Amino acid sequence: MTTLRNLKKYKKILILDCDGVLTNGRTYYSSEGRILKVFNSSDSYAIKNFKNKSMNIIVLTSDLLGFNIVKARARDWGIEAYCEDDKLSFIKDIKEKNPKAEIYFVGNGPEDIVIFNQVNTFFAPKDSRKEVLEKNGSDSFVLIDKNGGEGVLDDVYDYLYSDG
Repeated sequence: MTTLRNLKKYKKILILDCDGVLTNGRTYYSSEGRILKVFNSSDSYAIKNFKNKSMNIIVLTSDLLGFNIVKARARDWGIEAYCEDDKLSFIKDIKEKNPKAEIYFVGNGPEDIVIFNQVNTFFAPKDSRKEVLEKNGSDSFVLIDKNGGEGVLDDVYDYLYSDG
């Protein structure tokens, strides 16, 4: 289990899967064999807005091969990134350290849906895996009308902070 280094007592925590949420889920390889990921600048703007609202943001991926890219991008955003195969244990650890926190998660795959009952709201891009989309209609599930990598976090921000 990863140690949550800088996680303080937060009132609101947003946890983001990377591949299929912050990216389109594709993995690109250069001719030299380097892994590449493409991020949407709209998500950068949304992360800045979340931080202005005192939202603690964490990127949680299970992609060990691409983790250095995820970690570098998270560092650019000024947020933490973790690589965990067992996302459920990770979320439970966060809840234990922050029992009164509102926890939101944005994910798209079967490795994400295992934490569905552990968070206040589970957001998913419209091109999520079937197992995730089957949760549509649940009170704590919000389907975002964008595909992964297309600025999903803008819509999450609007959902959580719109005045309407």
